[in-house]
Amino acid sequence: MKRRKIDKIITPHVLLNPHDCKACWACIDTCPSKVIGKVSFLWHKHALIINSGACTGCLKCVKTCSAAAFIPLKNTTRHDGR
Repeated sequence: MKRRKIDKIITPHVLLNPHDCKACWACIDTCPSKVIGKVSFLWHKHALIINSGACTGCLKCVKTCSAAAFIPLKNTTRHDGR
């Protein structure tokens, strides 16, 4: 089944704005569930969601992203209870 565009930027816990992404890839290394991947063409580089169902809501991507490309969704409660 073909993925919709929205599936590449949203999980149940965070929204990714690829226009704000600076392609530093820190979020990819930080994500313990390997939810985040990358688009890496010469002229077009940004993070994208590759496995939204695996997102646990740890919000490490939000904390790691210096460009604020990841936005926590309002209904999100961190899995560690904070």
